[in-house]
Amino acid sequence: MTRRRAHIIGLNVILTAMGFVVLALGWQMVQRLRITPVVAQQAVMRADIYPSATDIYQVEVRNGAGINGAAQTLRSYLRSKGYDVVEVGNHRSFDVERTEVIDRVGSLDIAIEVAASLGLSSDRVRQEEVGGYFIDASVIIGRDYYLLPPFADAAVPGDVQL
Repeated sequence: MTRRRAHIIGLNVILTAMGFVVLALGWQMVQRLRITPVVAQQAVMRADIYPSATDIYQVEVRNGAGINGAAQTLRSYLRSKGYDVVEVGNHRSFDVERTEVIDRVGSLDIAIEVAASLGLSSDRVRQEEVGGYFIDASVIIGRDYYLLPPFADAAVPGDVQL
């Protein structure tokens, strides 16, 4: 009888410990759900500080980071800023380290304006004119995509200069 009693006590201890683990995990889930709306609100506010397009510029977005859906997310953001995003797709490779804007028509000012709308400094802009291109600028998303305004909820708090 004492052996059975010890077995029951052991099971009760295990069940109690498992109950505490479930409570702790549940508490963590509740904390994450409560924090998410605040972070999303900060991301929207951060995106609003970057300038919109001053004219209708045609832009393409290329995913060079290999993050599923990154180009589509950036397309939506740029369209909300007044840019005409005419093409979205993958870059030729997924090993691009830093996001960059490429001037395609010989007007560096347009590419700098696109970069400013993304919170990028002018050192992230380069010229690469291609004959037959009918777009003003290309945005190549790099592995630092999480610092761009539409992904800002994953960024480090504070004023990050790209």
